[in-house]
Amino acid sequence: TSSYRNVIFYRSYCVILFFFKQKTAYEMLRSLVGSEMCIRDRFHTRYTLHKKAYQHRVGNVIELMHSEALTLANDHLEIPGTKGVATKIAESINDMAAYAHVTDGVFQMISASLKPELAAARRVLERVQFRHFYAFLGETLVQKAVSYTHLTLPTKRIV
Repeated sequence: TSSYRNVIFYRSYCVILFFFKQKTAYEMLRSLVGSEMCIRDRFHTRYTLHKKAYQHRVGNVIELMHSEALTLANDHLEIPGTKGVATKIAESINDMAAYAHVTDGVFQMISASLKPELAAARRVLERVQFRHFYAFLGETLVQKAVSYTHLTLPTKRIV
């Protein structure tokens, strides 16, 4: 057992030291190129995430449908606020006790409710659940109307 104790003794007092060389000003200037690339990569990653994830069409449709369900349920669903006062979902922003209850559980409350006033909101949430999203028909840019009456057509034939 004495050799075992010696091993434990040596292991408990083993210290490893690392020494790092300080960079000179020239080496620090060279490393800025890497840091600039890092910043550029960060912005590129952020841009890519914004285009492909945050503004994805399915995510936007789900967000639209969730906000519609909350709008439909706003007048018929009450959230407990300060001192037990009932608060509407839209007004909960002014009462932090009520706002703390506005979580994903609100969607579960709407789905589980038997109130006929919440039937429309329940239908919207069921559509989200079963992935029956609103159809995307298309988009267009609306531009200011331009008058072409001042233009004259050429009289010569152009070949």
